[in-house]
Amino acid sequence: MIRIWYKTGLLFLMFFCLGSFQVLFGQETVKDPLRIEELDKPPVPPGGIDGWNRFLMNNLKYPVAARNKRIEGDVILKFIIEKDGSISNQEILNKVGGGCDMEAMRVLSLSPKWTPGLKDDQPVRTIMHIPIRFRLGN
Repeated sequence: MIRIWYKTGLLFLMFFCLGSFQVLFGQETVKDPLRIEELDKPPVPPGGIDGWNRFLMNNLKYPVAARNKRIEGDVILKFIIEKDGSISNQEILNKVGGGCDMEAMRVLSLSPKWTPGLKDDQPVRTIMHIPIRFRLGN
């Protein structure tokens, strides 16, 4: 899960990896929406987990409205990693308001192409779920 703290004008981002991308990021192939297949290799953001952390640290901003209203919570994004690694069909599954939802979507739309998921050594369209946790520091 991704956590964001805002304290004294600085934005800190920590990425807690509690397992592989398969645990961290929900995923399923898009071949048959009624059938979830296990991938041989899940999609990976550029630079892996460390690259994703750097990307978020450099691009994600805690919205001023959310900070002023002390809004915190988990934004859960759903999207597709296409066969070419591009991102499509972005949706917000869990909203927290205060601009956090749109900020999470904005940053996801800036993401460079990912390495697509593989099934039988072939790239496949993969549905992904990523939680982004917005938390204010003390």
